[in-house]
Amino acid sequence: MPPRTFTPTERKIIQCLLVDASLDSNALHDKIGAHISTIQKALKDLKESDSIRDELRVQSTALTGYRKFFIEVKTAPPSSRSDEQEESDGRRVYQRTICDQIRASFHKKQFQFLYLHAMHIVMGGRADIIIEVYARHEHMELLSQFVIEYVRRLKGVRETHTAWALFSESTEGPMNESGKELPTESSRKSARASASSPTDD
Repeated sequence: MPPRTFTPTERKIIQCLLVDASLDSNALHDKIGAHISTIQKALKDLKESDSIRDELRVQSTALTGYRKFFIEVKTAPPSSRSDEQEESDGRRVYQRTICDQIRASFHKKQFQFLYLHAMHIVMGGRADIIIEVYARHEHMELLSQFVIEYVRRLKGVRETHTAWALFSESTEGPMNESGKELPTESSRKSARASASSPTDD
């Protein structure tokens, strides 16, 4: 069976869910502007085609039939001294510019089957920027085209390396070194509410 072709609304929904898997139809309406009934129908069609699953939307941002890729980008400062200035959080201006250009590229028609999950500007490894992308196996050639013909040609990019996930496991929140899940803001609010609520003796 040939791979399912997504409608423009479905592609926008998937892109939003890759960023925040907890979004409901009302939140998706606010983000993409489509009519609420259109979003509900698109979500229903995506579920029926097994493109998304309720438990995956709650637990992680994984998509059925998609593989997660990590594009590692090594950068080099351009000649302009103004681009070498560091922002207050330590990220260099030119690295932020590269991220902005990469994010904009996912709106190009030729890359419509690639889904941006996240980007990170990092320190301490062989890469300065790590891009997380979802794509189907049959679109790996498109992913290679994206890396070779677009990312590597950006000003300030020195080299790239691409890897993909063979296995992924997600938790509902970050975990500390002992393996215990760290409290999120919502869990802290819940704990405070429980502590302040009267209990029956």
